[in-house]
Amino acid sequence: MTGDYLNLTFSHKGFTKLDHIDTDAAVVLLEVFMNKKKYLGNSFVKYDATYIRNDGQKGKYEIATEKVIVLLFMDRNGRVFTDVRPFTGDKLKYYSRSKGRYFKVNFPDL
Repeated sequence: MTGDYLNLTFSHKGFTKLDHIDTDAAVVLLEVFMNKKKYLGNSFVKYDATYIRNDGQKGKYEIATEKVIVLLFMDRNGRVFTDVRPFTGDKLKYYSRSKGRYFKVNFPDL
């Protein structure tokens, strides 16, 4: 792995899907899927969008667009996680070209 990482920035640090993921090291993008929000299962959305707020309560990130891109990542220990991103044609091309590349996981300053 080189230090030439792409960036994967999350809106919240406390996403529960990342509880067992090693975010201190880069993660690899395994696959990219396009879907419609209405076809995502409730269990998947709950898994992907739940985070712990600063007050310790659970919050749910709302998927804002009808079309979405589902990204499948793997950390250096072989554990996988997803990330749902709003669809745009440019984003789909970017992520599709980035399969197999490493991403540094970033969180907002708290």
